[in-house]
Amino acid sequence: MDDDSAPESEDIDDLYEWIVDHHSRWRETKDEIKKELLGEARGSEDEVTPRIRNAVDTEKDHDELLQSTISVFDPRGRVCEQTGWRVLTSEPLVEMGLPNADALIGHLEKNWAILVECKTGLSKPGVALEQIFDAAEEVRENRDYLRERTGLEIENIDCVLCVPSEMDWRAADTIEDYERQGKAREQVYIWRLNRFTGEVLQLYENIETREGSETSHNHGLTNLLSGDGIRIGGESEVTPEFFPSSHFANIIQAAFSDVLWGRERAEDPVTKFTQEELTEALTSQNNLLHYSADSIGRRIRDEMIPRLLDYGLIKPYENDTPTEELLADEGWRDIKVFEYSVEGRTTETVLANLREDYFDSEVEERAEEMARERTVERFQDESGSFDEFFDDKE
Repeated sequence: MDDDSAPESEDIDDLYEWIVDHHSRWRETKDEIKKELLGEARGSEDEVTPRIRNAVDTEKDHDELLQSTISVFDPRGRVCEQTGWRVLTSEPLVEMGLPNADALIGHLEKNWAILVECKTGLSKPGVALEQIFDAAEEVRENRDYLRERTGLEIENIDCVLCVPSEMDWRAADTIEDYERQGKAREQVYIWRLNRFTGEVLQLYENIETREGSETSHNHGLTNLLSGDGIRIGGESEVTPEFFPSSHFANIIQAAFSDVLWGRERAEDPVTKFTQEELTEALTSQNNLLHYSADSIGRRIRDEMIPRLLDYGLIKPYENDTPTEELLADEGWRDIKVFEYSVEGRTTETVLANLREDYFDSEVEERAEEMARERTVERFQDESGSFDEFFDDKE
């Protein structure tokens, strides 16, 4: 970019750097804005920490709802033994970047699929339905691809919106609105997770726009889900630790918990870990239930290690190579053993400090991003445009 012309890029970092290169006082403005965002300036309130905390907690609640739901359909469990229905994968087609549901449950003999979308909140219930509609369309378009990876020949698809029991009525209201207006591209069933007496998965059938059997599945699973529902727990169940789209903080927690406890059981030092151990934790089907767990897990690792290095939370073991060199040209790939930079010499302490220090680093990074964005906006408000700013200097 020519120093004597207005920036052509729309990237916030490029615009910000251009601004401070031409007028250094805007760097101080950015620092002031950042303090305000973090609640460190007088009279300001922290905007960033609650936002990040809410995102992490919301995603964790979603993952727990999904874990509870698919655990019912463990291929080794009672429901599969009685009905033949089993969970096949989480987030089908996510590896292709296509719209996808949270889980694919199937019956291999009936050639029947159930797409499940879990929602712990319904602030925009219509969006949830559109997601299910789009996911079903993609599954039909890619049924051969999915058959090769899951073994399921898909002839029929049931779409399910799964919500906590206190939200079942709102899900029903939205479905009724869509059906009255003729906007429903699929018939969506409602599953609700009732946590008032333990955890019970139930079929919600009070949908006013439907009659009789239209509110229930056209197969034997209805018998188990209706009435008292299916009680969760008390038997061997599939409980993946994270999913492809889980919040990164929650994936780090799950993966390093696996690594740390594995080292403790093997009586190996918990203050370090190997790249191979982390890769195994991220690609294990026990942790990540997906037919492409290996490639997805490695993609997550390729983002995780550089980020943890950049945040200063890990470093090469007995290796003084600067972080900048490790991040340049993916030099970190040659490092076989890492150690934690966080405090602690026990599994519990290392894991707790890694979680908190990662969260703090993410808050700091987001505050910096937001401060730069607002600095650029303020510059444009005061100067009119980048071109006008330069015109004034001529």
